[in-house]
Amino acid sequence: MHDSYLAFATADFDAAFAVNEALRRAGLAPVLSADRDAPAPDAAASWRAKAAEIADSHCVLMLLSAHSEGPGLMAAELATAQAHGIPVLGVRLAAPGTPGGVATDVAAVAGLGGVIDASQGIESALPTIVSAVRRLRDRRCPVISVMNLKGGVGKTTVTAQVFGAAQKARGNRVLLIDLDPQANLSQYFLTTAQSDTAAAADQSLISMFEPGLCHDLATGRPAVSPADVWDRVSAERFTPLDPARLRAELLPTDGTRGKFDLIPGQFEVSKYAFLSAADGIERAAANFVASLNRFRRAYDLIVIDTNPSASLLTRCALAGANLVLAPMRCDPFSLRGVRLLHRLIERWAPEATPPLRVLCNATHRTEPDAFERDLRAGVLDGEAGWALSQALFRSALPQSKYLEIKPETAITAPLERLAAYGAKGLWARDIRARLDTVAMEVLDAVGIDAD
Repeated sequence: MHDSYLAFATADFDAAFAVNEALRRAGLAPVLSADRDAPAPDAAASWRAKAAEIADSHCVLMLLSAHSEGPGLMAAELATAQAHGIPVLGVRLAAPGTPGGVATDVAAVAGLGGVIDASQGIESALPTIVSAVRRLRDRRCPVISVMNLKGGVGKTTVTAQVFGAAQKARGNRVLLIDLDPQANLSQYFLTTAQSDTAAAADQSLISMFEPGLCHDLATGRPAVSPADVWDRVSAERFTPLDPARLRAELLPTDGTRGKFDLIPGQFEVSKYAFLSAADGIERAAANFVASLNRFRRAYDLIVIDTNPSASLLTRCALAGANLVLAPMRCDPFSLRGVRLLHRLIERWAPEATPPLRVLCNATHRTEPDAFERDLRAGVLDGEAGWALSQALFRSALPQSKYLEIKPETAITAPLERLAAYGAKGLWARDIRARLDTVAMEVLDAVGIDAD
């Protein structure tokens, strides 16, 4: 999927080129539509390709001037964006021309996009344009990082079970990324042999950080896997891969139920905790974020399962996140983990802090215990060091055997590990309903309609 489709009048090509270059430098993959002088859409041979590019974009960016008025190509591009529900972002290069023209129509339908004033010069508006396109891209494919600086609170359980239920309910395209060197999420779905095979071919997490054995480079395939080099980051040219080269497909492909994919984790990414800037570690972090942004084009939602410590992996998970979801058990130890996580997020990058939301996990099935009641009433906000009670999801996950990881020998298909598919017995309907409630609330928090 493209991050943006750029529509403009031929006379505004210089401004379009400046916008295109700014977006390209920001890694936002614009489509600079060619053949701007083609005849009207009903007679233009290239129109079907343009319409397909619009439908496959996170937003349509329209440069508005007196040259863009009238019933020509830009009007058709705007109508196509509306028909496909693609957000429209207007950039006003000058005062609108004919009342009721394209500029007026864009202002009326821009919705999520809005209109940016660039009448004082396109260069001064470029940072605002880049920020707006990034916001729309992120909204079309949000990234949720599941995180807590305390272990054993159910991060992997929440990642697998909640978002498995969300995918089943919505039929959309969900990608799970196992960023924990322990690779527990991968163990949730894959056999040891499957995980080992993926890691041996670099068809795994490490190929988001460095070019691995599965990359096709102009210089030829690397002779050595980055998993075997622990003292530096590869200096080879890095081009983010199509996620199809790395993913394990957890959902049988039948064309009707969306996608539920996994980027398998591996122990070898723990090497990044020991490297310094001199070893190329910042390049690895940048490569991960670039890969994540590449993956956004193929999915509706990306969920990252993280390790319970502060490291480069934590920083990478925060850099790409639109929301940090912190599962916590209702006990003082989990509360401290959330307190430390909040401090870490605030100090890491206060100008780009992703919102933090907290999910009570492994609670009593019938009613909240005293700790959870105090948590929700704000009694423990002082101990947490922030307004945690206001960040709590209304719903909670109960303690349940249906959510526990099953031994490898007990599984015949990956989806059977998920309660949304495999829960059977007396309480199965209840746990599926609770998972659905949590999933819809989380999707709503990142702007994915939960209807």
